[in-house]
Amino acid sequence: MQIGRQIWMTRTSGDLALRDRLALLSHSLFLLFNKQLKAMP
Repeated sequence: MQIGRQIWMTRTSGDLALRDRLALLSHSLFLLFNKQLKAMP
């Protein structure tokens, strides 16, 4: 299972890198948004 996933990851490394960056960006934005909501009175 792990080996197959490794091969798949290397095969689509370019696409995966972009998707990873987008996921990371949206995740950090979501965290920032959550912090803003919690800071509101």
